[in-house]
Amino acid sequence: MRGSTRPEVLDQMHDNDASLAAELQGPAGRCHNRITLDWDNA
Repeated sequence: MRGSTRPEVLDQMHDNDASLAAELQGPAGRCHNRITLDWDNA
């Protein structure tokens, strides 16, 4: 399904998985997922 999150990725998100966070913060992850990280007040 387009626009839905795979169950295993959702589990990683709920668990604050470090490897998933690293993947999302990399250039490829940011570009692919069209996200920006806002570190202000983090």
